Parts: sequence; structure tokens; C-alpha cells
Amino acid sequence: MVNLYEFEDYRSYISQQLQSLYPGRGGKIKLATAIGCNSAYLSQVLKGRASLSMEQSEAISRFFSHDETAAQYFLYLVQWERAGTKPLKQFWKKRLNEVLQKKSVLAERLQFDQSMAAGEESEYYDHWSTAAVHMCTGISGKNSPAAIAEHLGLSLGVVIQALQMLIRMDLVLEKNAGFFRRTNSVHLPADSRVTHQNHINWRLRSISILGEQPQATTNLHYSSVVSMSRDDAFKVREVLTQAIEQTRKVVRSSGDEEIFHYSMDLFPLSRR
Repeated sequence: MVNLYEFEDYRSYISQQLQSLYPGRGGKIKLATAIGCNSAYLSQVLKGRASLSMEQSEAISRFFSHDETAAQYFLYLVQWERAGTKPLKQFWKKRLNEVLQKKSVLAERLQFDQSMAAGEESEYYDHWSTAAVHMCTGISGKNSPAAIAEHLGLSLGVVIQALQMLIRMDLVLEKNAGFFRRTNSVHLPADSRVTHQNHINWRLRSISILGEQPQATTNLHYSSVVSMSRDDAFKVREVLTQAIEQTRKVVRSSGDEEIFHYSMDLFPLSRR
């Protein structure tokens, strides 16, 4: 699948998208017909010897079934390429980055089962163990207080307290001496006052795991410091966001056998 948001050259995007959708030679003819030109002119466009009009650009978006955001981004790409002055190029570049920023807002791209009231958020995200106990109630044979405590390495008292909280929040159901999840995911908005604490809790847990399980084959730890352009930082953010989306798709259809945690960070080191 060709990802439009990874491109800064609309010609390269069109060429790769055509190759993806129409591996043979028929794609260029179909596209030319859709935008009201002959295939020879479209070839000139793709070689950089001619440019698309705005009408043709809009028709290409319809041909590729772009949603509203993708259509906007594609039109901005064409405008950016056509701009004849540096200030105008900067103007369209800013519009492109605004679309990428909007696309990177996770709450608008990911599906969550449930959100919480502010008071409940403070309780749920006070410590990493609450979410871990919550997820553990979905594993068959590990959904009793004693089994959860042993599985997560927590005291029985901590587990019982977490389960009582989860029942009160209607996130877990107690049935036949076991505890069962009512919901598989909970969303914490980025602007919540406890989001910062939640990130800290799991980063601290990651540090602890590095000491406890340094050679575990299922673990993945990676850190890097790089230098790159601000524009490319948006591209990297989009790549990482896609990885989160793909991971959630895998998790959504996966069976419940073990509790895992994954975190992701991308940030500039400058203070400005």
C-alpha cells in the first residue's frame, strides 16, 4: 500500500500508486482518461516536463479514492511544486506540515472502546499495575486475584485493590470466582492532566524490566539520537504512528495469552 503522506513529490506518488494498483500498462491510460488528457501528456507530467492543473489534481484524488484529508494533502503537494517564489513555497510547505500534524493526532486515528471521567483517570493511571491487572483479566486461567498476583509479580493486596477499583469503574466483571474484562482498551486524551504521569509510570517500568529481563527474546529495546530536518521529523512521526496503527490491528485480532507493554517516543533535544 502506497502511503501518500510519505511523499513530497506528487509525481513519484502517482507513479508508485499506479504501479501498485495497476501492475501492467493500463493504469496510465485509465488515469489519463479520468483527468481529461491523453496518456502522452500524463507521461510528460510524470517526467517533470509538464504540470497538473488544479482540476486535474482534484480528479486524480477522486481516481485514487482519497479521503478529504488525503485530497487536501495531494492538492497542497501540487501547489507546493508549482509555486514560483520562495515565500509561496514556504506557504504551501506550512500547509503540508499542518496536515501531517493533524494526521499524527492519535485520538483521531485509533479506535478505543471507552474513555473515563477525570476522577477515574487519576485512579486508573496512578500506577502501571492497574492497567496490567485490567488486561490480565482477559487471560483464561490467570483471572483470579492469586493468579494475577503471581503472573505480574504483585502483592495480593495490590491486585485485590485494583480489581475493586476496576469493578467500580465498570471495566471488569466478577463472575464465578473469576474476573473478566468488559472492555479491551481505554483512551487517555493527550491533554489529560494525568497523561504525563502515565508516560512516566511506564518508562520507569521499562527501566525496571531492563534490569530484570535483559536477555528476554520477546523484548525489544531501542534507543537512538539522530540529526535530521524538521520536515523529515514529520515523516518519521508518520512512520511511527503507522506502526502504532498496525500494532493495534494485530492486537485486536490476537488471542489473550500474555501481557505486553510497548512505548514510543520521538522528541527534539533542543530547548528552543
